[in-house]
Amino acid sequence: MKIPANFDWPAGLREFKQSDTERYVFETMDTATQCAAECGRPLLQTDSKAITVDVFTNEPVQDGVIPVRRFKPYVTHATCKGSELTVRRDPGLAIPAEKDVTWVSATMIVGGTEKIPIVVYRIAGSDQISTAFGERVDVQAEVMLGAGFALITDAEMWSLLTVVGEHGPTEQAYARWADARHLQLVVIHDSEEDVVVSVDIDDDMFREAAAAIGEVLWVTGTGVELDIDNGTFVLERAAARGTLLAATTPIR
Repeated sequence: MKIPANFDWPAGLREFKQSDTERYVFETMDTATQCAAECGRPLLQTDSKAITVDVFTNEPVQDGVIPVRRFKPYVTHATCKGSELTVRRDPGLAIPAEKDVTWVSATMIVGGTEKIPIVVYRIAGSDQISTAFGERVDVQAEVMLGAGFALITDAEMWSLLTVVGEHGPTEQAYARWADARHLQLVVIHDSEEDVVVSVDIDDDMFREAAAAIGEVLWVTGTGVELDIDNGTFVLERAAARGTLLAATTPIR
């Protein structure tokens, strides 16, 4: 991706964003609407813009510890402030915990009669986290791809179901009921099991569908938009960013 000539950005950012640098710079600067400097004036498409990025990282890390990076960007008029990169070391920085997960659940009816229980979730801040290795922007995507989730490029639900159906249930993750109301997503890595998500299901139709087919459809990704009050979700942004992931898991 070519960054426009009127976008001023710090070349040192590439050390941290690696192959995702151009996409990150373009998307962040192109969607900014107001100068983050004191002027506060609108940012027009024709304006010369600059981006300042604060990087927070726990690196260097010991063996067995996942290197994590968080990015906080500020877009300004180039005349208000030039581009800048700051790096702050925080040894205590870690992947978001379960409590940082936002989710909605539903029961979809497909084929006229079959009912599929579905949980759509997003980890808070996952669009600002990056591992130091690999091509992906967020830790969540890397972990779930390793757990057998499929990358979804089309946000249309029927396309998603087709891709997931072709892959079949993942063997590296499963769902389990911690009790009558709480459903957990468990990922298996190097023979170790980690609870990725725990959700409170107060929906008899969901529980009945889950018991009938013995599976749950999980959907996640950076950019997934959730309306908690109405229990709805929008997947287009996540699909466009290349981080929309889905899989069915057996219930154990």
